[in-house]
Formats: sequence, C-alpha cells, structure tokens
Amino acid sequence: MRRNPAVDQKNCRVFVTGSGGGMIAELIGGKFVQEVTAVSLAVEKMHPEVYSVVELGGQDAKIIVFKDDSDTGRKRRSRP
Repeated sequence: MRRNPAVDQKNCRVFVTGSGGGMIAELIGGKFVQEVTAVSLAVEKMHPEVYSVVELGGQDAKIIVFKDDSDTGRKRRSRP
C-alpha cells in the first residue's frame, strides 16, 4: 500500500467495525466502534434528512430508525 503524505496521526483517525475489528484496530492503532453506532453517527452527520437505514452485513442485517427528539430538536436513534 502506498503512503499518502497528507495523512498522518495529527490529522487522521482510524475507526474499525465488524467481527474482526477489535483485533485489527489494536494492530493498526485505531479504535473499534460497534457497527450500529458507526452507521448512526455517519447518517446523522452526512445525511440528516434520512430517517431509516438498512445495513446489510456479511452475517446479518440491521434496520436503524431515527426519530426527532422533541426536547433537543435533534434526530436520535429509536430504541425498539
């Protein structure tokens, strides 16, 4: 893999998800993040207009539903 001089530890962080993510994150100096948490944070930040997500993984599928929080005005993940 080629090294990109614009990417270093001062301006970049690595997060890893998935069944092998914990071990890989430790090896590369990254952080493990649970898949639903990672997808939820990304959708909230990059696609605030979205209120449901279907995440298809290699071993399972997850449906994440968001609702508006009347107290804060922010979108939050709905709990079943």
